[in-house]
Amino acid sequence: MNNKKGFSILEVLVAISILVIIVFTFTTLFSAGFSGIFSAGRKSEALYKVQKEMENAIINKSGNNVTDGTISISFPSLTDPITVTGKFVICDQTYTDSNGNERTVTITSFVPNQ
Repeated sequence: MNNKKGFSILEVLVAISILVIIVFTFTTLFSAGFSGIFSAGRKSEALYKVQKEMENAIINKSGNNVTDGTISISFPSLTDPITVTGKFVICDQTYTDSNGNERTVTITSFVPNQ
């Protein structure tokens, strides 16, 4: 038993345990990163679709997502607020996030009358 040329079984088991913990940690981070990247991609795609829909609605100034409205803007130096009439354009798109939940991207814009 005086031969000290190798590792004991306990040292090998401790080294393997540490290696397993490190590999498990990096695997978890890697999969979470992938799901986050895919979720961000789906959100970007939904934003792109909403933006195209918004641009078409603004150009045409018609559709079921276009309503007439007014905006009042108040300034401290003015006694009466400024009222602007125009059209509200509201567009939304749903997507699925990394947890499988349905999310909605909504963009609201106001186009003043000329």
